[in-house]
Amino acid sequence: MRAEMDGHRVAVLIDTPQPDLMFKDVALAVQRVSPQSGECDPALAGIVTEDGGLLPRSPFVQPLALQRVSTAGAPTDALPPQAVELLIQRLQQRSSGFLVLSSCVWTEHWGMEQIAAALPLTEDVGPVARIKSRNRGTPAKDMLVPDVVKGLPFMTSIESAYAHGYRRMLIDSGYADFSDLMKYSDEVLFFVGGHSLEAEDALMETVRFRGFDQLSKVYERLVACIAVGPISVGDKTVHISDVFIPGAKALQAGDEFDVIQKHVRKHRAVRWEDELTRLLDEGTVTPDQVRASLEHRRARVVDPMLTKWAKRRRATA
Repeated sequence: MRAEMDGHRVAVLIDTPQPDLMFKDVALAVQRVSPQSGECDPALAGIVTEDGGLLPRSPFVQPLALQRVSTAGAPTDALPPQAVELLIQRLQQRSSGFLVLSSCVWTEHWGMEQIAAALPLTEDVGPVARIKSRNRGTPAKDMLVPDVVKGLPFMTSIESAYAHGYRRMLIDSGYADFSDLMKYSDEVLFFVGGHSLEAEDALMETVRFRGFDQLSKVYERLVACIAVGPISVGDKTVHISDVFIPGAKALQAGDEFDVIQKHVRKHRAVRWEDELTRLLDEGTVTPDQVRASLEHRRARVVDPMLTKWAKRRRATA
C-alpha cells in the first residue's frame, strides 16, 4: 500500500492451477481485504513481463465462458436404490447447503464414489466444480477419483467458484473456509465426503477439524446425510446404507453435540442394521462376508450386531 501511495508499482508472483481464472481470483482477493475498492481495484493494472515492463490489461478482469461439465450420465450404483429415491425427494425440498456422503471404505478421498453417484441426481442445481483443498506434494493423488469427478473444473476457492457461476461444489471440509461455507450455503450445494458407516458419525466429521460447536450451523443447512457400507459377495458388491433426512421432528433441549447426534441416530430414514439383517436373513450375504468387508473398518458396531443376529437365528432354528 505504501509503495503504491509513493507512486511505485508492485508486482506479485502468482502460482495457480487455473491460469485462465487468475485475473478474476486476484481481483476477488483484493476486494476481500479492500471492499471499498469496488469490483476491480484500480491498482490492478496488468501483467509484468520478464524484462520488467508493464503490459496493460484493460479491463483487468475480462469475461470468460463458464466451463460447464454435464454429470447427467454418471452411474449411481455406488448409492443403494432406496437412498437414491430418498435423496431425489429431498432435493425437491432443499437443494442448497450440505450433502454429506460417506463410505466406510478408506480411500484417498473419503466418500468420493458416493459423491460421484450423487452428481447426476443434482444436475439441475447448477454447474459443478471441485474446490482445491491444498497444494499437495503429490498432486497426482487429486486424480484418484471416479472419471466423472476427474473431468470437473478445479477451482482455487469457494469464493472463486461462486464468482464464476458454480453452484455445486465438491469440498474437503477439513480445509474449507467455514465462513465461506456459511456465506454461500443458501445458494450452493456443497458435497462433503466422510468415512463412516453411520450417518451421525459422518455428520460429525464435517466439523471435526473446526470445533463441534459449529455443528448446529451445519445441521440447519443439511440436505441429507448418507453413509454406505459395501459388502463383497463373490464378484459382486452389495451395499447397505444409513440415511438421515432432516424432517419435521424438532431437536430436544440439551447439549448441542449430544442432542444432534442422538436425534440423527433416532430419526434415520434407513438404518444400516435393518438393511444388513435383511441381507443376512435372505442369505444374500454371510457373516463371514460381512466381517471380511466391514469388521476391520467398523468392528465397534458391526461385530455386536452380527453376534445378536446369530443368537436370534439359533433361537428360532
